[in-house]
Amino acid sequence: MTSEIFSETTEVSEEGVLTQGDVLKSVEPDVDAWRQHLVVVTADCDLAYRKYGGQLSCIPILSADRYANEFLLEPEIQKVTERLKEAFVKLIHTAQQSEAPVHDYVPITPGRAYDWALEAELDDMSQVLPRLDIEKAEPLHRLLRETRGPESTYVATLEHLCEAKRALGDHKSTPDARKSVANRLAKQMVSLPGDAMFLRSLGPGLSEGYVAYLRRIIEVPDTEVAINVPQATEGRAYERVARLTSPYVYGLTQKLASVFSSIGLPGAYEDSRNSYIDSFAAPWCETT
Repeated sequence: MTSEIFSETTEVSEEGVLTQGDVLKSVEPDVDAWRQHLVVVTADCDLAYRKYGGQLSCIPILSADRYANEFLLEPEIQKVTERLKEAFVKLIHTAQQSEAPVHDYVPITPGRAYDWALEAELDDMSQVLPRLDIEKAEPLHRLLRETRGPESTYVATLEHLCEAKRALGDHKSTPDARKSVANRLAKQMVSLPGDAMFLRSLGPGLSEGYVAYLRRIIEVPDTEVAINVPQATEGRAYERVARLTSPYVYGLTQKLASVFSSIGLPGAYEDSRNSYIDSFAAPWCETT
């Protein structure tokens, strides 16, 4: 028996006017991921009195795996890549030092070592450095070369990250690394930052899990949104597929307001505050 998937949306009749919280879907399947699914955030009063200049303000909705890939995994990939570079350079320096009694050498710079790894096969490198530890160098070399281009999929990024952590010795096996990375990713997805909101479903046929990203506003002409069959036959770019219900639409707009209303304070203020707080309880903490 298949359980019904939870949804934060409801279906909308063709007679219904555009409102805040309407979910839009691009009719072009190959459109940029940032424009594939949108949710209207223009206020209902502005829509009712047409105070929006004909341009609907929308928030992009990414698939959960696309969001995780770009905002959670990619920063980890950048960190682990730096560690891979450091480990590979260390192996090269060790090989250079072992040749020191025979050949004078200048330690290769990290930048040049990385470029060399990208340019040359490991066998060719071992010809130059016969004492290079091939067994340890092979996974580092392979993983560094894999990071030359952006990872195209969520699964590919996950696999690369797990293999890198295994090669660096963070975990005893790749399965252990997968379990650790998966647990951490799950915790991050449960506790998304304030500029993102998880949505389980966007309506019928759209239930793979999504994240609304609140730091990007996309303008869409209302003349490009079809809300009924006659408009859909006009070749409009978007069709309305559902509507966020309460309290989710209000939760979304509240988060949106918080993102754009927060005010950053100067570093000098924070330093002064921290200095004061550090000494605030000092008289009561002193021992005699």
